[in-house]
Amino acid sequence: MGGAGRGTVLGPDEGALIELPGWRMRIKVSASDTAGAMTILEARMDGGHAGPAEHIHIGQDEAFFVISGLVARKFVRNRKRPDTETAPAGPSSVVVSDVR
Repeated sequence: MGGAGRGTVLGPDEGALIELPGWRMRIKVSASDTAGAMTILEARMDGGHAGPAEHIHIGQDEAFFVISGLVARKFVRNRKRPDTETAPAGPSSVVVSDVR
């Protein structure tokens, strides 16, 4: 991707493609591009797709910017008790899952 003082622009159909049933992701910025600072993916899901299985990233935050459609995201409110809260997010919403 480039070193200090460099940058790049990737369009909608650019970046390494990862295809899964019902959705596709493109790697826009990888951890190796940023010395482990971040990874940015563009994900497109078929309508009605449930999205990724419930999971956590130890030591990493995860954020989503919703361009179109509606995403329902589950959050664990208290790690000591497995209760969850569901938050719907529509176009132009940002969803952040803080795990630190």
